[in-house]
Amino acid sequence: MTHFQLPQEIPHSKTDRMEYSFTLEKTKESRITVNGAKATLFHLGDTLVYTNGDQRKEFVITLSQGMGTFTGHISLSQVDDKEVWRISVRTVERVPDCTLDIYCSDGLSTATPMA
Repeated sequence: MTHFQLPQEIPHSKTDRMEYSFTLEKTKESRITVNGAKATLFHLGDTLVYTNGDQRKEFVITLSQGMGTFTGHISLSQVDDKEVWRISVRTVERVPDCTLDIYCSDGLSTATPMA
């Protein structure tokens, strides 16, 4: 499990509210589901499953400290001229002291943090 302490300063601009994200390899075979269904939004505590061929990884993002409202987003992005899956957590509202816990079935070895 990885712990990510959000910055004390709460973002006020709508464009700065993506406070945590990571990327995963995007291929023709790769897929991401949320609680077993295809989706682009998720909530903290939902189970995200990434599959790529015979590779399967589960992710769960939770709030271990503080209080707030967050929305998760799954999107496609470009990193170093390669298309990747971007998993992001957007702050709707929160207290200054918040910590996210990110569980991955392989310890995040396949994810590249972008925070």
